[in-house]
Amino acid sequence: MTQPQLPMLGGFPIEGALSSENVKIAIGGPPKIGKTSSIGRAYAQYNPATGIIERYRIFYVAVSDRTALTALKFQTLPDGKTVTLPDTAIQQAYLDPNFLPSQYNNIIDAFWGIANGLTAWYDAWTPEQRWWDAVAIDGLNFLGQAVEQHFEKRGPRGWAKWDKLNEFFLDQLIAWATNLGRSRGHGLEVFFLGHTTDPTYHSEGPNSGQLKTRGAMALPTRRLGEQFAGKVDLALRADSVRKPGALESERTLFSRPDPNWMLGSRFDFLINPQEQLDLTEVLRRLRGYLGRPTFNHATR
Repeated sequence: MTQPQLPMLGGFPIEGALSSENVKIAIGGPPKIGKTSSIGRAYAQYNPATGIIERYRIFYVAVSDRTALTALKFQTLPDGKTVTLPDTAIQQAYLDPNFLPSQYNNIIDAFWGIANGLTAWYDAWTPEQRWWDAVAIDGLNFLGQAVEQHFEKRGPRGWAKWDKLNEFFLDQLIAWATNLGRSRGHGLEVFFLGHTTDPTYHSEGPNSGQLKTRGAMALPTRRLGEQFAGKVDLALRADSVRKPGALESERTLFSRPDPNWMLGSRFDFLINPQEQLDLTEVLRRLRGYLGRPTFNHATR
């Protein structure tokens, strides 16, 4: 397959426009808070005649927890009725570290089997032909546990193990997400969803009550979770917050830098430090900032 040649400047390829780059988005938070379903709604393709979702234009790699996608199957219509979407509406590869396909001997090879398959598909499509506008690794914390257990059983161990973990998450995984489909000019959103570790505070001594470690994505070490946040383009947190006087908690998205949490964005479009957990609106603003066309779900 012939790839388009990039223009050169002094022997160096000129990078493409913002509109064609992949945006890496990490969203951490407790389970069942709505991370997966909020993203799914942002990529829902509707039948304009019925108003029912026909499919989601996002591919999920669900790690360890198949139930993470259950909420996507049930949709409430404007008249209050609930419809169940067929399995074909949700495209996913389920990665269970305990039950791998026979051709894979370990979790790392199995993950790259899925990742390289996605790369091959996007390399075969033009942006107009593609099936999915985004990819989500759902269960990053479970992937971290499985990869660490793999090294514990098979080596390397000690400092070499942590070097390998850093290489997998901070180099290889980020490089894959950055380059997925770029050779054909796709410009995708790549999500990393997972649980978080809370901030910790000194319990005694002269620093009692002061911050010890910031909250971040739950990866094998806190330092790795912090460093991963620095590698993505948007590091967000979802949680449930009860406002003063409110009877119920509200699902909330936190996005601005916080002294207690690893949060932030390299794009200047997230205005509020916290807002309703609505990825549809966040992605609308992101695409406007990048100069990308916004979704028209009813006609795609």
